[in-house]
Amino acid sequence: KVPTLRNIAKTGPYMHNGIFTGLEEVVDFYNTRDVKDSWGKPEVSENVNDEELGDLKLSKKEVKALVAFMETLSDGYKL
Repeated sequence: KVPTLRNIAKTGPYMHNGIFTGLEEVVDFYNTRDVKDSWGKPEVSENVNDEELGDLKLSKKEVKALVAFMETLSDGYKL
């Protein structure tokens, strides 16, 4: 099941282990996971979605645009 993106800009840190503090890091990870050696090996490789994520070929401009879009999904909720 995929969680909602509502208020995603306000709910960091991100990922199951809180490794990323910002949305741009998360998008960069999904964009380059399979082509950038610096990410390291997954904790459980059987869970890795290698059909839809990991080498999205997004430009830096596209990554920033995607993050900007996700930031618009906030509704004024105060944490």
